[in-house]
Amino acid sequence: IRIRNNTATQTIAPSVFGDSTALSFTIPSSMKPGKFDLFLFEGTQKSNNLSITILGEATVIPAPPPETCDLLRDDFSYVLQKNVSYLNDTDVYHFLDAYIPSTNVPHAAMILVHGGGWKGGAKDEAGIIESARSLAERGLAVFSVNYSLSQPGEPTWPRNISEVICATKYVRANASQYTIDPSRIGVYGTSAGGHLAALLGALEGNESFLQDLCPDYKTVSPRVSLVVDLAGVGDLTQVGQGGYDRGQLAQFLGA
Repeated sequence: IRIRNNTATQTIAPSVFGDSTALSFTIPSSMKPGKFDLFLFEGTQKSNNLSITILGEATVIPAPPPETCDLLRDDFSYVLQKNVSYLNDTDVYHFLDAYIPSTNVPHAAMILVHGGGWKGGAKDEAGIIESARSLAERGLAVFSVNYSLSQPGEPTWPRNISEVICATKYVRANASQYTIDPSRIGVYGTSAGGHLAALLGALEGNESFLQDLCPDYKTVSPRVSLVVDLAGVGDLTQVGQGGYDRGQLAQFLGA
């Protein structure tokens, strides 16, 4: 049996009574009193069918349901829904892939924004898929999104940040459909996606200068509770220095 609380995790070998349906164990004195999570292992495999009855004097504080998000677990199953349009059109730049854990309680949600210098990358590139699967297996609903990519002579600023805002509004507006908690939505982006993720967090309440691409969600907030910016550009004036390609910035902005 593995015992976990907010201070430590210990593994102990219980005593088995005659018919092997009852176990006896003592919580080590080195672990502080309080709430404990108990996990039963058969060899090295964790059992998902553990039923515990406390005999004798005990105070039991129920642990959260096993289907809630638990970053110490990686065995949640999930359903993948590919190529969902967050703007209800057929533009591939407006598609997202949804990884939804197969549980009945509201999940926290994470929006993934791919990198690629504002001119490349996709919602279903290998690194994004790996991150999405990893988070979904830990009980988070994950939405990997596409956004418009710049081409020579076709800048995408500020359209791409407007699209990321609309994707976030779509997720919140459809919280019941995806069984997510609309108060726990985060965004995680890498490189150019990190730049857009940081803007999403910073622009809250100050989007009036942007084109409204999703008027159906005008009253829906794009607020996020968490921003993870991995290697995103924080100061565009530094692009062109330290190995950055200034040409991709000019293509992105149309400058």
